Amino acid sequence: NSTTTGVLLDLQNGFYYRRGLLSDGASSYELRWYAHRSLRSLYVMELTVRKASTQDVLVTLRNNIGAESEDITFAGVDMADDAFVMACGATNVAETEDSGTHDVCVASTSLPPSLTVTDEISGKTQTFIAAVRTSLEGDSKPAEVQADAAADLSAGVMAASAGTLARSHTD
Repeated sequence: NSTTTGVLLDLQNGFYYRRGLLSDGASSYELRWYAHRSLRSLYVMELTVRKASTQDVLVTLRNNIGAESEDITFAGVDMADDAFVMACGATNVAETEDSGTHDVCVASTSLPPSLTVTDEISGKTQTFIAAVRTSLEGDSKPAEVQADAAADLSAGVMAASAGTLARSHTD
């Protein structure tokens, strides 16, 4: 459980922040979201927790995948690495009479059910990334849309590991 103490929309840099206190009343968190400006298929959420005592803090995380949609039917795709999840599908209804339906894939880093904040990770940012690709981008076939989403996610994860993902968003 947590209490939100503030929100901020940074229009200049393209970030949305939510800050608050955890249930111990002293440890704090910051969430930062952004749709990456140059890696356009990426949606990024960053979580930083700062614990206020020497005791570890358990943060429960919930992956809200949303309700089933009448617009798109998704099915899970097996990934070689458990650190990633993917769902692909197609729009159920064409946007126009001439457009046909379109394939959609969402690849993302797995969100653990909880995060134990130790001294080692207190104050360090945890990054979660989703990559969304569609067949609208270059009239791709379903397998290409899936491969593109996986490749974009991989590029985002590598940039995050190198510490350049947020900076490349604001450059």
